[in-house]
Amino acid sequence: MHFLVGVAANTSPNFFGGKSQDFKLKPVGALQWGRWRLSTGGGYGLMGQGRRDRGSGAQAVLRETDDFNLSLSLNIDRGRDVADTERLKGVPDVRATLRARVRALQPH
Repeated sequence: MHFLVGVAANTSPNFFGGKSQDFKLKPVGALQWGRWRLSTGGGYGLMGQGRRDRGSGAQAVLRETDDFNLSLSLNIDRGRDVADTERLKGVPDVRATLRARVRALQPH
Protein backbone atom coordinates (compact mmCIF):
# COMPACT_ATOMS: atom_id res chain seq x y z
CA MET A 1 0.00 0.00 0.00
CA HIS A 2 1.24 3.49 -0.89
CA PHE A 3 -0.30 6.78 0.19
CA LEU A 4 0.32 10.49 -0.07
CA VAL A 5 -1.14 13.43 1.84
CA GLY A 6 -0.15 16.97 0.94
CA VAL A 7 -1.12 20.48 -0.06
CA ALA A 8 -1.21 21.99 -3.56
CA ALA A 9 -0.97 25.71 -4.35
CA ASN A 10 -2.94 27.34 -7.16
CA THR A 11 -3.05 30.89 -8.46
CA SER A 12 -5.56 32.17 -11.00
CA PRO A 13 -7.40 35.38 -11.94
CA ASN A 14 -10.26 36.29 -9.58
CA PHE A 15 -12.58 36.11 -12.60
CA PHE A 16 -12.25 35.57 -16.34
CA GLY A 17 -10.04 38.37 -17.68
CA GLY A 18 -9.38 39.80 -14.21
CA LYS A 19 -6.08 41.47 -13.41
CA SER A 20 -5.91 40.53 -9.74
CA GLN A 21 -4.87 37.01 -8.73
CA ASP A 22 -6.51 34.60 -6.33
CA PHE A 23 -4.18 32.26 -4.38
CA LYS A 24 -5.53 29.03 -2.90
CA LEU A 25 -4.11 26.09 -1.00
CA LYS A 26 -6.00 22.82 -1.25
CA PRO A 27 -5.43 19.39 0.27
CA VAL A 28 -4.45 16.53 -2.03
CA GLY A 29 -4.26 12.86 -1.31
CA ALA A 30 -3.84 9.49 -2.92
CA LEU A 31 -4.02 5.89 -1.84
CA GLN A 32 -2.87 2.98 -3.97
CA TRP A 33 -3.48 -0.57 -2.83
CA GLY A 34 -2.53 -3.18 -5.40
CA ARG A 35 -4.65 -2.58 -8.49
CA TRP A 36 -6.89 0.00 -6.78
CA ARG A 37 -6.37 3.73 -6.41
CA LEU A 38 -8.30 6.62 -4.86
CA SER A 39 -7.13 10.20 -5.30
CA THR A 40 -8.17 13.80 -4.79
CA GLY A 41 -6.91 16.96 -6.44
CA GLY A 42 -4.04 15.43 -8.43
CA GLY A 43 -2.62 13.42 -5.57
CA TYR A 44 -1.89 10.40 -7.76
CA GLY A 45 0.28 12.48 -10.09
CA LEU A 46 2.28 13.69 -7.08
CA MET A 47 3.03 10.09 -6.10
CA GLY A 48 5.46 9.99 -9.02
CA GLN A 49 3.41 7.64 -11.14
CA GLY A 50 4.50 9.39 -14.34
CA ARG A 51 0.98 10.53 -15.20
CA ARG A 52 -0.45 13.98 -15.57
CA ASP A 53 -3.73 12.87 -14.02
CA ARG A 54 -5.17 15.85 -12.16
CA GLY A 55 -8.58 14.43 -11.44
CA SER A 56 -10.16 12.94 -8.38
CA GLY A 57 -11.77 9.57 -8.23
CA ALA A 58 -11.25 5.84 -8.19
CA GLN A 59 -9.37 3.63 -10.63
CA ALA A 60 -8.84 -0.11 -11.01
CA VAL A 61 -6.18 -1.66 -13.24
CA LEU A 62 -7.97 -4.52 -14.98
CA ARG A 63 -5.00 -5.92 -16.91
CA GLU A 64 -1.34 -4.92 -16.89
CA THR A 65 1.47 -6.50 -18.88
CA ASP A 66 4.72 -5.20 -20.38
CA ASP A 67 2.85 -4.51 -23.64
CA PHE A 68 -0.64 -3.48 -22.52
CA ASN A 69 -2.46 -1.68 -19.71
CA LEU A 70 -6.28 -1.67 -19.32
CA SER A 71 -7.98 0.32 -16.55
CA LEU A 72 -11.42 1.53 -15.50
CA SER A 73 -11.95 4.78 -13.61
CA LEU A 74 -14.77 6.81 -12.08
CA ASN A 75 -14.33 10.55 -11.63
CA ILE A 76 -16.58 13.31 -10.34
CA ASP A 77 -16.77 16.61 -12.20
CA ARG A 78 -18.10 19.10 -9.65
CA GLY A 79 -19.80 21.27 -12.28
CA ARG A 80 -20.20 25.04 -12.06
CA ASP A 81 -22.67 27.37 -10.31
CA VAL A 82 -22.68 30.78 -12.01
CA ALA A 83 -25.06 32.50 -9.57
CA ASP A 84 -22.24 34.30 -7.75
CA THR A 85 -20.24 35.27 -10.85
CA GLU A 86 -21.36 38.54 -12.43
CA ARG A 87 -19.44 37.94 -15.64
CA LEU A 88 -21.22 34.61 -16.24
CA LYS A 89 -24.78 35.90 -15.79
CA GLY A 90 -27.01 34.27 -18.40
CA VAL A 91 -24.70 31.28 -18.87
CA PRO A 92 -26.29 28.03 -17.70
CA ASP A 93 -25.01 26.18 -14.66
CA VAL A 94 -23.13 22.93 -15.26
CA ARG A 95 -24.44 20.05 -13.15
CA ALA A 96 -22.08 17.73 -11.31
CA THR A 97 -21.36 14.65 -13.39
CA LEU A 98 -20.07 11.17 -12.67
CA ARG A 99 -17.74 10.07 -15.49
CA ALA A 100 -16.66 6.53 -16.24
CA ARG A 101 -13.63 5.87 -18.43
CA VAL A 102 -12.03 2.76 -19.85
CA ARG A 103 -8.40 3.35 -20.76
CA ALA A 104 -6.23 1.06 -22.88
CA LEU A 105 -2.56 2.04 -23.14
CA GLN A 106 0.49 0.62 -24.76
CA PRO A 107 3.46 1.58 -22.51
CA HIS A 108 6.48 3.14 -24.20
